[in-house]
Amino acid sequence: MIAARELREQGSEFRLRVAHHESLQTLHHIGGALSASFDPDVQMQILRTELKGLLGTSNFSLTYQDPASGEVETVLAFENEAGEEEVEDKGLRDYVLATRAPLWIAYNVLGRSRRLGIASIDARIRTWCGVPLRFSDGSMGVLAVADFEREYAVSEEQFNFLEVLASGITVAIENARLFQREQRRARHLALLNELGRNASAVLNPQELLSGICRQIRGDFGYDLVRIETLDGSRGDLVIEAEEGYGSEVLGRRSRIGKGLAGAAVESGEPVLSTRVDKDARYVALAPRVLSAMSIPLRFSGRTLGVLSFESYRANDFCSRDALTLGMLADQLAIALHNARAFQTVQEQAITDGLTGLKTHRFFREAIEAEWRRAARSGKPFSVIMMDLDRFKPVNDQRGHLEGDKVLVAVARLLESRSRQSSVAARYGGDEFAILMPDAAVEQAELLAERLRTGLTSDSYLAKHGVTASIGIASFPTHGATPEEILNFADSGMYVAKHGKGNQVCVASNAAPSAHVEAYLGVALQRMISTGPEVFEHYLQNIRQATQGVSAEAISLLDTVAALAFVIDAKDPYTRGHSHSVSRLAARVARLLGLPDEEVEEVRLAAILHDIGKVGIPEKVLNKPAPLTSEEYEIIKSHADLGWRILEPLKVKAIEHIRQMVRHHHERFDGLGYPDGLRGEEIPLGARILAIADAYDTIVSERSYQVARSIEEATAELRRGRGAHFDSTLVDLFLESQEKLTDPLAPDHAIWTVGQNFQQSA
Repeated sequence: MIAARELREQGSEFRLRVAHHESLQTLHHIGGALSASFDPDVQMQILRTELKGLLGTSNFSLTYQDPASGEVETVLAFENEAGEEEVEDKGLRDYVLATRAPLWIAYNVLGRSRRLGIASIDARIRTWCGVPLRFSDGSMGVLAVADFEREYAVSEEQFNFLEVLASGITVAIENARLFQREQRRARHLALLNELGRNASAVLNPQELLSGICRQIRGDFGYDLVRIETLDGSRGDLVIEAEEGYGSEVLGRRSRIGKGLAGAAVESGEPVLSTRVDKDARYVALAPRVLSAMSIPLRFSGRTLGVLSFESYRANDFCSRDALTLGMLADQLAIALHNARAFQTVQEQAITDGLTGLKTHRFFREAIEAEWRRAARSGKPFSVIMMDLDRFKPVNDQRGHLEGDKVLVAVARLLESRSRQSSVAARYGGDEFAILMPDAAVEQAELLAERLRTGLTSDSYLAKHGVTASIGIASFPTHGATPEEILNFADSGMYVAKHGKGNQVCVASNAAPSAHVEAYLGVALQRMISTGPEVFEHYLQNIRQATQGVSAEAISLLDTVAALAFVIDAKDPYTRGHSHSVSRLAARVARLLGLPDEEVEEVRLAAILHDIGKVGIPEKVLNKPAPLTSEEYEIIKSHADLGWRILEPLKVKAIEHIRQMVRHHHERFDGLGYPDGLRGEEIPLGARILAIADAYDTIVSERSYQVARSIEEATAELRRGRGAHFDSTLVDLFLESQEKLTDPLAPDHAIWTVGQNFQQSA
């Protein structure tokens, strides 16, 4: 009996040794398998396989608790092959974390849990055991096994083995976690580095945001990434860039406070959801998402937008991610601010500061680009040129502030009635232009007429009497190059403006002579209203417009002469000066016995003698104080400028008139300007103009002097005999004045310059 008992005891001890040895082998095998991999997903798969073989079940979970925040992260959840709701064992898991002791409940899980003070229990659990995992950084974890069908599914021996296993695998799991954390940190730092480099190279906001989304998704491995920017004008978020969602979400708007992104903006802090299906704040943009995080993009205390990440895995984000990705968000906010600042500067460079339309420079570049595209595709494009009628009186009578309001009102109407693909620009002071891609002349005419009627019917513009003269041109119908198209549209606008205004004109529908006359008239009017800064531009345009004009186009002289009177009208002190000089000079010419045609030349030259003053700044021309030497040189240039303005007019005998205009400030002693001619080198007509001009200037009030008497003027001319003036002509002039009862009274004859000149020619 004793021997048999001893044998049984020895057999039992042997079996225990064998079982212990097998357990050690199993632990060694599992530990070695886990240590061979630093991939947590691979480790979990190994654990699942081994535990299923040992325990007969694969229903186990693994959770970690962050020592700083206390947050619990589920690394692997219980399997749920039936597709039911996730098993909730939070109360049991938290009990193990709190007590730092293993817990085994083999039966009556609900009742025994309540006796332990655990209130929240999933009624489906039949067996549950959990053992703590203690890591070197002070954090905790729980390895738990559950069965949902049987009580006593885990024996005491198996539970003890699980406890030993937990302490044995902790090092391998911790090494994998540390390795993964360092890898993730390295990727994050590399991306932060890369972002810093990109921020200085990419200054297009859209390109920057799209590139960052691609980079984050590729380097971090998140399933979905998007960036929303804050629209301050509407107070909502707009999706500007995405990776993984699909382009259909771009432009989608959401309210601040709605969804995780809206909550992040509202709070100014990162918002994390480890299980979005249990988070009432979450708004789905894509299916299958289980966890998500949104981080606000803030710069200098101001929120610019939100950076959001989403994952198809639960618990894929933790508080440490929020810290690292928060650094990324800070870098992105700086980059976005810089890109927007650059874009603003760029936009300001191509946007008119008053009207918000594109600038003249941008328009010219746009038409060049459209011309190249149209030349390749064979498609047309059209240009509309618009000049406002009766705009100058608004500035003159109501002030520039009101004039600016008129320009803004016109710009708003152009924007509202033009196609989105069109380019509307402020081409000059009160001149606008529209480029219409893929539009033939018929479409341009429709839009131009719609704009014209819109301006006419606008109550604010109607109050000021502002309408528009509009010209149209289309490629390739009206020209083969951008310059030809612009010139053609310009020409139509000039014809419309030179007529009654408030009309749309295609230059090809107007007679050539009407076109040239209109161009000349409008160009000179602009020179008068804008001053010297556009003199060369319009002088070149006049030359181009008058090429091929015949000697019979006398009406051009009427246009120029009429504009010479406008020059007088600019200054109240010189108003009527050209008329007076013309009257005085023509009288001397007749007394000399010159033929009628030469008398008319002198008369017309007198009218035009100061036309070059369109190129003199008004602040110099009308300066009330004495001129500086530099300012006097500017004044002296008007004789040459007038000569140049008249050069394009290819009319019979115009060269005689040009010479008189150029040399009417020469002195008889050779000390005059611009060429220093002396004596009879100076054209006769110019010598006559010099005397008539000086006399009228002396007896007229100017900004820099009071009017002097006829006696003083006569004495001044006598003192200038032989030096400043031709002595013979001075004597003749004074003799003619003495015969008049009122030397300052104007002639009663009224003439049309062109008609008289044509009759005498």
